[in-house]
Amino acid sequence: MGKTINNKFTDLTWDDLRQWSGVKILNRGKSYIKKVSDLAVTADDEWVAWVSGTEDYATRVLKSDDGEIDWFCTCPFDWGPCKHAVAVILAGIEQVKAGKKIPLLDEESELYLSLWEDSDDTGSDYPDEDDFDTEAPWVRAESTVPKKQDNSKLKNILQEKSRKDLLSLLLDLGARYPEVKRRIIEDDQLSSGQVNKLVRDLRNEIKRVTEEDAWYNPWKNEGNLPDYSHIQEQMTALLNNEHSDAVVELGMELWKRGNDQIAHSHDEGDTAIEIQDCMEIVFKAVPSSSMSPPEQLLWMIDIFLEDEYSLCDSCEEVLVGNEHTKEHWQEVGETLR
Repeated sequence: MGKTINNKFTDLTWDDLRQWSGVKILNRGKSYIKKVSDLAVTADDEWVAWVSGTEDYATRVLKSDDGEIDWFCTCPFDWGPCKHAVAVILAGIEQVKAGKKIPLLDEESELYLSLWEDSDDTGSDYPDEDDFDTEAPWVRAESTVPKKQDNSKLKNILQEKSRKDLLSLLLDLGARYPEVKRRIIEDDQLSSGQVNKLVRDLRNEIKRVTEEDAWYNPWKNEGNLPDYSHIQEQMTALLNNEHSDAVVELGMELWKRGNDQIAHSHDEGDTAIEIQDCMEIVFKAVPSSSMSPPEQLLWMIDIFLEDEYSLCDSCEEVLVGNEHTKEHWQEVGETLR
């Protein structure tokens, strides 16, 4: 068979992976290695696995003879290699280098069905080489993002059910899976505009997550990395539903507590990356908040000057953007003076 997929992946250097995925995704993928389960190899030399995040995502990766890495994941990330794909590669490399054999994927398994059931047999789910930006090969062109999942079968099943049956199904799912219940309640709070409880619960979650010990031992592949994925998800939902003031308020709480957590962390910067992603959402909310433009600038300048852990890279983009005029900056200058 020639050079095996195991050797193809183990030939990759850290620089190769950084160029493919970008430094942020690579670091986040590294923190997800321990969340990889049921790692297997297909007859086509693809590595596949479940990766736990907000939910369990089915992920597969393939390295071709010419060195190109293709991937597919059922997560909602659409802009290039996701942290789950990176995690599968890193977990597989660790297993191979430890002398452990990666088993052949069972085509009757749930993982196989999640990746290939209802797929189009006429072509690959992977993008062609032309789908990538030549200046940044890890960024997938927006117009060519491959289809993540075909929900037509699920849609047909649900359409055939009565209102009573759908209600019973959702109640059962909510009872069995707390995240489903939470999602339904939170979506209702957002759509109704009654977000006070959602914001209060999110503030409590920020307090709880930022109080966790953040540490990771890459040699033993063990540790505790706080999960900010739900906080990011809900901040984005609040922003998309025009609750910018709530996002800014929560962002300030996260900023104060998150900096203290990072100061006491031992996780090679993984927690800082998670908080940085949350703060990026906060800075996007600032221009549409109820603060006046000069107040917005002063708010961001204060945070920018206090930033000891490079959490505010995206803040600079807002500061130099076109939303604020020369007159706004003159007023800020007078205030600073």
